[in-house]
Amino acid sequence: MASCLTSVFWLVNFNFTFHCRYRNHDDPHGYDSCPMEGFDDRRVRRILDVPKDGNVIMVLAAGRRADNGIYNRQYRFDPADFIHQL
Repeated sequence: MASCLTSVFWLVNFNFTFHCRYRNHDDPHGYDSCPMEGFDDRRVRRILDVPKDGNVIMVLAAGRRADNGIYNRQYRFDPADFIHQL
């Protein structure tokens, strides 16, 4: 059982590492991607015909960046307003 759990944790970690590299590689080429949490696992399994013993770790939307992709002004807050050292 321990080796099975170790394998699952390794696969999850590898998946997120791949996603970070994917985003860094595609950004200069005009593509954006977005990982999605809170997806309907049963529906994704059914649509993609994932075997019963398979795991859906992440749903990743990817596509060409739109010129008008940002619709509103973006805000950056001062980290000092939220981060306090005790």
